[in-house]
Formats: sequence, C-alpha cells, structure tokens
Amino acid sequence: MSNKLLIMALLLLTASGCGSNKTVLKKYYLIEPTSEAGPSAATPVIDVLCEVADVKIAPAFATTQIALRDESHQIQYFGQHEWAVRPEEALLPLILNHFSDRQTFKRVANRFWNTPPTFTLNTKLHHIEVLQKEKAFYAHLNIEFSLVETETDRVILKHKANQERRLDEKDLNLMAQTISNLLSEELVKLTTLIEEEMSDYKPE
Repeated sequence: MSNKLLIMALLLLTASGCGSNKTVLKKYYLIEPTSEAGPSAATPVIDVLCEVADVKIAPAFATTQIALRDESHQIQYFGQHEWAVRPEEALLPLILNHFSDRQTFKRVANRFWNTPPTFTLNTKLHHIEVLQKEKAFYAHLNIEFSLVETETDRVILKHKANQERRLDEKDLNLMAQTISNLLSEELVKLTTLIEEEMSDYKPE
C-alpha cells in the first residue's frame, strides 16, 4: 500500500509541474509614424541639402528595455515588454522619411559623402518612458531638435518638446502608439517652424 501511495504522489507532483510550466512570450513594441507629414511642396521650400545626424539618447534609455518611472529619480525596466528596435535607431528613419515626404529641403540623408550639406539636423532624446502617477500610466517623450549651419556650426533654430500624455489603460501597446503620435506631432511642428523661419534663408 505504501508503494502505491508513493507512486500516486509522484504522479501528482509530475502532473502539477507540467501544468505550471507555461511558456511566457516576450512582447515587442514599435515606434512608427501615425500621421501624415503634411502638405508637400511642389518644389523644395529650402533648396539646400540637409544631413540628419544620428539621434543622441540619454544612456538610461539607450536600450530595447522599456523604462517605467514611478519615483522622481528611480526607474525600472519591464521584464517581458521591450522595444522591437532601440529608440534612437527607430527614430532616425522616421525623421528622414518625414522630411523627404514633406520636401522641406532639396534632399535629406543621414550622410552626404561627396557634397557637404548646408544644414545638419541634430536630435537629442532626453526621455522616452512610461510614467506612473498614482494609479495611471503616462507616455513621456522629451526630445530636442536643433538645425545647425554646417559650415559655421551656427544654430539656426531649435525646437524642444517635453510631453506627457495620460493613457486610458495600463497598456504598453497604447503607450507605444502614444509615443508615436507625440513624435509625429512634434515633427510636423518642427517642419512648419523651419519652413516659416527659413523660407528666405541665404547662406552667409
């Protein structure tokens, strides 16, 4: 009898172990354009070349891990949720495509090898994270653009945005969509500012 009880106990332990051995899938999130670049000009608004430099990002966010800030100077990273692509790598093609679609400049590229560009667009990503305030999640994007005259290294104009937007649910897919929305909105503001301020630009 004791042998039978021992065998039954072993079978129950094995069954319970198999039942709890579930596969946990990691989820990955994309930063993608969510709105049109705006009306494209028939000809470039500013008939010069513009180089879009690699995006610089604060070290804490230079990872595929998604940051959650629940204290003023404390962050943690989600264990089963990540960016599909590091944010600085995801943003660069979005910026390039936005300016190409808008036709703000004669041509934009990440590198010009033969002809020096008139302008360089620099981007600094200070924060890209989830904020937790009380029981709510917020998408937080803190980004800075500067347009620099390449030959003189003179800053022509800057555009800064530090946006927090509350999420209706604690849903990281919604967070990624909201970050994408915020980025698209700020790119439209940036191009509008450049076109308004620089339409009569003449190199010194």
